Amino acid sequence: MNTRLLQLVRTSACVSLAAVITLGTPQFSWTAQGDCGQPQSIGTGPTATDALVVLQAAVGLIPCPLDICDVDGNCATTAVDALHVLKKAVGEDVELLCNCPEITTTTTTLPNIAECSSAELFALAGSDLDLGWKGSGHNAEIIEGASITFGILRRCSSNQSECIIDSDCPSGTCDLTCSCDPTSNDTDCEITGPTSPSACVSDSSILCTTNEDCIGNGDRCVKFFGPPLPLVASGVPTCISTWFQEPISGTADWTLGQAAASASLRARVFLGIDIETPCPRCGTFDEGGGGLAVGDLALCEGGINDGLTCTVNAVSPDFAGISADCPPDVSTNIAGQGLNVGWRELTVGTTSTTATLVCGAPFDNLHPSSGAAVCLNDFSPCSSNADCPSAPCGVYCHCGFCDDGGGPDPDRSCFDDTDCNGGTCTSDPSDTHLSQGNSNPCESLVCGEVSPEECCVAGEPGCASPTQLTGECNSIPAACLTDQECASGGNGDTCVLGPTPCFDNTITRSGAASPLGDYCLDDPNVGACTSNADCAVGACVPDSAEPIFVSLFCLPASANAGVNASAGTPGPSAIVLNAAAIACRCGDGIVGCEEQCDDGNNTSSDGCDQACRAE
Repeated sequence: MNTRLLQLVRTSACVSLAAVITLGTPQFSWTAQGDCGQPQSIGTGPTATDALVVLQAAVGLIPCPLDICDVDGNCATTAVDALHVLKKAVGEDVELLCNCPEITTTTTTLPNIAECSSAELFALAGSDLDLGWKGSGHNAEIIEGASITFGILRRCSSNQSECIIDSDCPSGTCDLTCSCDPTSNDTDCEITGPTSPSACVSDSSILCTTNEDCIGNGDRCVKFFGPPLPLVASGVPTCISTWFQEPISGTADWTLGQAAASASLRARVFLGIDIETPCPRCGTFDEGGGGLAVGDLALCEGGINDGLTCTVNAVSPDFAGISADCPPDVSTNIAGQGLNVGWRELTVGTTSTTATLVCGAPFDNLHPSSGAAVCLNDFSPCSSNADCPSAPCGVYCHCGFCDDGGGPDPDRSCFDDTDCNGGTCTSDPSDTHLSQGNSNPCESLVCGEVSPEECCVAGEPGCASPTQLTGECNSIPAACLTDQECASGGNGDTCVLGPTPCFDNTITRSGAASPLGDYCLDDPNVGACTSNADCAVGACVPDSAEPIFVSLFCLPASANAGVNASAGTPGPSAIVLNAAAIACRCGDGIVGCEEQCDDGNNTSSDGCDQACRAE
């Protein structure tokens, strides 16, 4: 990801959080680089979304600096400014004049002190997503640029209740729950969020603050986890739109680089446009396969905003630019109000789960609870894994449904009872809600004999029941077994074959901690740095880190049998998120604060310092 963009987003995220918490206004970020008429986009000219943001500023819904949103030079942001920006966005010959001599903003300015108050995580190249038990949804690359933002929780010094400013406390002060000063003894933070702007579920290009802002039956105002995610499994294209249904909660330690959080999400699955364009596209690669970056301006291709201007929010290595400005067509939704996805833990440590549940038919009778289980290596009868020296006793599945006493709940998938808040995680023997069909797609019902999480293939030592190789065309991710299939389908000239991916009885993922410091975020071959000279690409970015986060979760079934069969849902899933983390210090990017607080007195009685506490 471009370092300039990371720095811009870092500044805008800090400004946004200050505006939201201090003033109680809608969450929103601008470029903070003085781009006249472009409070949200970065590029050569404004977009229709910029016009909407200017209009929201004009009616007092959000703050916006006059040197960005006052485009007619009269030192006030009005609906006329929004109209000028819209005309400019659609190509009319309109001159934008942001020359008000007094640059002010509705945000309270903040002092430049050392306390870290918020942070943002960006997905980098090499992030991996494995969906479902079939293996065909494994090894998908997460779009680069998708992000999660969060703030550092504050508590009253007197009673430890949550607060925003000192006046929220019956006595004492409202303090951050940690310090990012490496000399401090308190570097373990409580985090909360996400703090990103909200948008409408059915049209992520529409910013909102309440459900009333979102037009449509049952539509809601939510915080998305990045733009839509394009995926292809067994040649079936889908587009997944994910949002947070509850706030993130967890901890992060700046000094050790440790972090862990839980999150509850909803995921709508849409039938893809086609195998080349699962999600509506925003920008394409050049002939060399590059030339596309986050922040570029383009036009939506497909979806409800086809042909409209968009800003690239993330880049898919397979499918080019993706943007929240280009949402999928809601009529192609096959997941109702969204699949309930719970990240039990998103961590830089190690997370693991072991299958214990009964699978659906025809493998339900092979679970030890049936009394008919056999060791999967020699088929001798068994009652537990202790009876089998080198193979599982029977077949186990990972994902079931929570049962609070009224039967399995199809909206609450689980690995075990800890996911059910007092209820029981159970399989669904009657198959009323579509149980997980099998533990894995391997002919031997076991994977990992030679390579972890791969079915064994013909010729491997000890592979008595080889699984057929699976393939994908080299140009377009269509399923194949021969080169001819790719050539005749126009999907390339080579079918790339390999072992079938799988999940074994125990699934484990390990992350990596990264202390706050200076890192070459654009250079995958260099980590920590001391100057730009250490980075072959990009700059040495201060207040950053390069953690690897991991999480396991159960993905419920969609309403489309074909999609469920291609990916293997319901079923277990795993995510490995290579991330760039950017920390915001209190006061970052706010012009004029140093002049207001030049006494350096960081006390709660100082107006600017108090504002910093409420950033």
